[in-house]
Amino acid sequence: MNADSTRLGRRARTAATIVRLGTLYSIASIAKHIFPLPRLARWAWREPPAAPDEPRAQAAIACMVRLRTLTGQSQNDCLQASLVLYRELSAAGCNPQLLGGFRRGGSGIEGHTWVTVNDAVVGETLTTSLPFEPAFAFGRGGARIDVPSGSSAAPI
Repeated sequence: MNADSTRLGRRARTAATIVRLGTLYSIASIAKHIFPLPRLARWAWREPPAAPDEPRAQAAIACMVRLRTLTGQSQNDCLQASLVLYRELSAAGCNPQLLGGFRRGGSGIEGHTWVTVNDAVVGETLTTSLPFEPAFAFGRGGARIDVPSGSSAAPI
C-alpha cells in the first residue's frame, strides 16, 4: 500500500466519523428540547470495551472539534456537542464525565456543559478565561455523580 492510498483511507475514515458524529449531533440538538438532561446523559452513555481505545478517543475529539468548526456553532452548541463527545469517549473506554455549570457574564448568568477525562477538559472550543462553576455532573452509565472538586471549566 502506498502513501497516497493510506492518506486517502485515513481521510475517508475521518469523513465517515464526522458524518456519524454529525448525525448524533443533529439528534442531540433536537432531543435537548424534548428530554430532561438525566435522560439525555443515560442515552449518550455507551458501555466501554474491555480495554480503552485511545486512537478512537483521539479521533472522536478531533472530529468533534472539526464538526463544531464546520457548523459554525462552536459557541452555542455546548450541550449537544458535549453529549456526543461523552458518548464517543465512553464507547472508547475513557470513563468521561459530563459536567455543566454557570457563571456571571456581561449579559447575566451564562451556562455551559463540557466533558472531562481524568479531570481534564477535552474537546473544548470555547475561548474564554472565565471559568464556569460546576453545578451538576454525570458519570458512568449516565448516572448523576457529585461534582468533582477542582472541575471548573476553564476552557483550554
